[in-house]
Order: sequence, then structure tokens, then C-alpha cells
Amino acid sequence: MDLNIKLPEEVKFIIKILIENGYEAYIVGGCVRDSIIGRNINDWDMTTSAEPEKVVELFDKVILTGIKHGTVTVVINNNHYEITTFRSDGEYDDNRHPIKVEFVKTLREDLARRDFTINAIAYNEEYGIQDYFYGISDLNNKIIRTVGDPVLRFNEDALRMLRAVRFSAQLGFTIDENTFESIKKVSSNIVYISKERVRDELNKIILSDNTKFVDLKNSKLLDYLIPELNYINSDKLLQLNNMKNDIILRLAVLLMNLGEDVAEDVLKRFRYDNNTIRNVILLIKYKDFDLDSTINIKRMLNIIGEDLIYGLVDIKKAQIILSSDKIKSNKLNSIDKSLSDIKDIINSGQCYSLKQMNINGRDLIELGYKKGKNIGEVLNHLLNLVMENSKLNDKEVLIRIAEEIKDK
Repeated sequence: MDLNIKLPEEVKFIIKILIENGYEAYIVGGCVRDSIIGRNINDWDMTTSAEPEKVVELFDKVILTGIKHGTVTVVINNNHYEITTFRSDGEYDDNRHPIKVEFVKTLREDLARRDFTINAIAYNEEYGIQDYFYGISDLNNKIIRTVGDPVLRFNEDALRMLRAVRFSAQLGFTIDENTFESIKKVSSNIVYISKERVRDELNKIILSDNTKFVDLKNSKLLDYLIPELNYINSDKLLQLNNMKNDIILRLAVLLMNLGEDVAEDVLKRFRYDNNTIRNVILLIKYKDFDLDSTINIKRMLNIIGEDLIYGLVDIKKAQIILSSDKIKSNKLNSIDKSLSDIKDIINSGQCYSLKQMNINGRDLIELGYKKGKNIGEVLNHLLNLVMENSKLNDKEVLIRIAEEIKDK
């Protein structure tokens, strides 16, 4: 664990300017945590004793991101850095946002308002690590623990309960017992958080290496978020962890046993986009479709497309691996053959969709077909013939067949 953090030059510059003008300045929060444990850093956030108006005066390009809450974004070479004045949060009126904030004099007071000890660590090159709440110890012991009274922290901002599970999942840490018991006590407060914010946290949990959905269940959060999943068992969670890191596939696995209608209701509840909903429901709908023949593979390619069919194979494979089936190896060999056949069909350009056909609606109209539903039916009939025999995908042959059908 490296406590000597290497700061980017632009971050050094911002801190230097603030200090030279008589203010304290530190990097803080997730960037400190991730630097110490060796994770990639997305954002370098800073905290300072300078009030927002002073920060605005000191830098050429700033964005008044959340000046009411003491946050200004400094822009250097198109890189954005959030700088927040030391503050304490007043009362919360919506289980999410403080009614007002007050600027404070010391770093310790600022760190005391933060959610978890591992996020309440600050650093600059002059003074090194500033750790008033034993965050380094919790990083060493892989513990998620609130700063101060957990019930108070979660009553201030109910989203912190989900964030506890998310950090546990992303970092592979364990939630402190007192913190976890407190989540159970106030879990019902999660209903006050917007569905979009909940969805974003759920996605991060679902996409983690250790999804920790069991923590969502045992903490009672799942009762208020997705009660339909209260039955979920460890095998399903293992399958989730073994799936490719793709939100469509993992959502499909998670919701698979609910059926299409209930799964769609859950996805709409959390305001997933239409494309995500469509793809997840398609995977659930066709989860038991056999890919044991060329014609079946072509039919499925026509229905769900190339990307989703590979996802369907991944789901089937994960189900087989976690099953207790005595002929597991045979089934795995079969799914591997299906995967090979899918690649062959795609790479060799075999026809499985109307756009690959060497005939179209205009050709049928020229043959005397009337515009309308009948043209689509004929094209789909021709497609089925071509999927069974790829040699038929020749324009002259298809026109001849279309003429024969028309005359009947």
C-alpha cells in the first residue's frame, strides 16, 4: 500500500496556486483511496479552505458547478477538476441533499461530513496523508465503515446505503457489522431516492467482479428495490459473477427467472432505455432456444442479431457450468460447436436476414405483387427457403420461386 501519491502536474499546479495564496488544499475522497490501493483514477477532486469566490479569482477558466454547495470546477487543458470549500452539511430534507451547507475552517471538519472512512482521507505533497477517521486502517483491513454514526449518515443520504454495497462489490471489501445492521434498520429510506440514481448504483454493483447481490438481499434493500428477486439463490449469483462484464447479459441473467413481463416491469421501473429493455427481454425470451442446428442458428440470428446471439451462448454456457448435470461435458461440447457454427455462418456470409436476400420488395412488385402485407409474407417465405438451402439465394432462382407462388 503506497502512501506516497503521485499527483498529475495539473493537480500539483492547482494545489500550488491555492497554497501560495494562503489557503490549504488537498486531494480528497476516491482519488486518494484509489491511489493508495492501486486502482485507476477517473477524477481528481480537491478540497480547500478557500471559499468559492476566491477559487474563481485565482484561475483563468472555471465553471460554477455547484457554487451553492461550495464547488467550483477548474478547467486546465480541457481537463476538469472539482474543488470544494471545506464545509459541513446542515439538515437534510429529502434523504439525499442538505438544506444548506456551512463553510468551515478545518480539514477535519470537512472530512467528518463524508460517507465512509475510506473516502475521508486527504493528501498533499507538503503534509502527506491526512487521516482523522482511520480510513487507512479500514483500507488495510478491507472494511467499509461510515464516518461516525451510520444511522445518521444513512438518514442524511439514503443513497449511501447502496454506495456501501457498491464499494464492497467493486473493491472486494466487507461492510462493517454495525454499518450493515444500520442499513437494515433504515433500508426503507431507499424509496426516497430517484429511480435513475438507484439504477446507476445498481449497474455498478451488477458490473462488479463480486456483485454482492446477497448483501442487497440480506440488508433488506432488495425488499424495497426489486422485491421480485427476493427468491434469488447463490447459484444465480455465481452465474452473474461468471458472466462477461456486460450490463445487458448480466441484467438478463439476474431477471431471467422472472419471465418477460415481470422483467420488463422491473427495467421500466428503473427507467432503463428502450434498447436495453428490448435486448434483455429478447435474451430472456429465447434463453431455452436450441442452437443445435444450422437452421436454428440462422433463425435466431434473424431474430436477435449477431451481438445478442453471442450473449445467448454465454448465458447458456454459464448455466451449464454451474449445473450439476452428469453430462455437463457433453453439453459444453455441444455449445462450443454451436459457437463455432455461428462464427462460420457469419464469417462465410450465409444468408439469415432479409437484407442479405438477393430479392426485395421492388422485385416482387415488378412481378405483379400488390404493395402490402403479402409482400412481407412472401419475402419471409423465401428467406426460410434460403436459410434451409443457401444455394437458393440467387436472384433468378428466387424470382422463379416467387412467380410460382404468385400463380398458386
